[in-house]
Amino acid sequence: MNNRISPKYSVAIVEFPSGARRAGGEYGDKHHISPGYSRVIATVITGTPSKDSLRARRPRSRLEESKDFTARGIQKAALLRLEIALKGLQHHIAYTMSTFTPRDPNSAEKRICERFWKHLKTTPWKVFGEKGEHQNCFGWALQVNDWIEDLDNEDDGLNEAFVYKTLKEHGFAKVEGNTAPAVGEVIAVYRKGPEIVHFTRIVDSKSSSKLGDLWLISHEAQALYEGTGDGDYGIIAEYWKKGGASQTLSVMEHDSGLTEDELVLVQDHAKQARQSVAPPKKTPPKTTPPKTTPPKTTPPKTTPPSKKPDNKLAAEFDEAFAAWLTAVEESPSSKTSAWLKVPAYANLKKLGAGIVPLLTDKLAKGELHAAPALRDIDRAKLHGKVKGSSLRQLAAGILKLEAAHASATKNTIAAFAERKDELKLSTPGETSFAAASAAVASEEAQQKALADPLFEAVVAHGHAAVPEILSRLEHEREHDPHGHGHDVWLEVLARIHAAEAHEDHDDQTEVQEFETWLDKYVREEEEEHHEAGHAEE
Repeated sequence: MNNRISPKYSVAIVEFPSGARRAGGEYGDKHHISPGYSRVIATVITGTPSKDSLRARRPRSRLEESKDFTARGIQKAALLRLEIALKGLQHHIAYTMSTFTPRDPNSAEKRICERFWKHLKTTPWKVFGEKGEHQNCFGWALQVNDWIEDLDNEDDGLNEAFVYKTLKEHGFAKVEGNTAPAVGEVIAVYRKGPEIVHFTRIVDSKSSSKLGDLWLISHEAQALYEGTGDGDYGIIAEYWKKGGASQTLSVMEHDSGLTEDELVLVQDHAKQARQSVAPPKKTPPKTTPPKTTPPKTTPPKTTPPSKKPDNKLAAEFDEAFAAWLTAVEESPSSKTSAWLKVPAYANLKKLGAGIVPLLTDKLAKGELHAAPALRDIDRAKLHGKVKGSSLRQLAAGILKLEAAHASATKNTIAAFAERKDELKLSTPGETSFAAASAAVASEEAQQKALADPLFEAVVAHGHAAVPEILSRLEHEREHDPHGHGHDVWLEVLARIHAAEAHEDHDDQTEVQEFETWLDKYVREEEEEHHEAGHAEE
């Protein structure tokens, strides 16, 4: 093993003289590791720089000269990759039972685990792996640092056909009889009725299990019998033994699978989906002559521009996602389908497709729980198009599709905005800005925009288009507050809402529902200005 930390996208587990171990790493001259360690336990290269990334490091490169996507964007993406890799490696250190000293469970670990498995109260057990979705029991049993499951089968990811095929591919053969071999590397398969629900790794009669999202523990052979809830693993139904020498844990890449361009695009899309915008209005404000008031004697206060707060949808998402994670992270199930059955997930799902950019951002940052949630919430776009036998494979496939869709959405809206501008300026004899605004306000110009194929193309992108549309609408209102061209964007939003609504209502109810939906993206600044105006009077 190379005991030097690579300078590109690398992370490592290091050991200090005291025996403590820490995850750290570096990218270029950005160091994220404590000094004073005695040796490097494991090193993971999280990705090779792409050709674009390498070009960005050369003098006078195309990317360095670009003002839209500079080398700073590359560095930002690279540092995020390091952050993701560190998060993943902190979840699980590359070790086997022979190289890691198990520790006694603390009070919280005892309380949670003994709630699911009563025999842990009366039999000895140790903790030697952190909790998290980086690996399930099947991944640990196979010595693969991943959540292994047939994710093409959403009903039963540990179905017998998939399990037997995977075991054989990893060199395991079924043992005759129902007694575990005393020597060698063995996997015990638990069944609850006909259903396979859990795996225990046994090395020379020493048992260990990754308990779903919970910890990796060593335990007595039958300590997990008679479990409750998702911890009801049934009993050991069969044993599989590995032929040849035992393998050590294979460390997999902790990488989003996205290029630097895609990673920045996903981040920007999520940031845009979080921002609140000024309330759009269908009619321009009334023009009244300004009041003449004597100038104030005190100098006006100068305050720096404040950052736009998160919109209501983002705030609701953060709360619902955190509550869901809390519930899922205490689940001992090794099937991702169980994550979508906890009651807290219903509160997340009901927020609708508008949270897709926020979930995608979570996934890109290494939160693997977001993968099955995205596939469920964004089913129309993802169902049948992403496959995998591990959670990381599923996550990588989803991220690629979501990044491609975000790019296509942005390009379509830009093309429609350009077409909208062409319609404004193509009116014969109209050259001034005021005349152009009047042309947009005319019924003829609006009908041309609404009949344009690009209008339907934008609507087809659904909720993914909403943040970009609202951003453009706010920008237009700032530069042309009395213009009527805002109605076209509002019509796009109304069509998107109507296309994804599940019930038919009368016109008045539909308008109310549309305004309620739109309210999740706006801030309360209009009311504040209105109240301020009354105060001055």
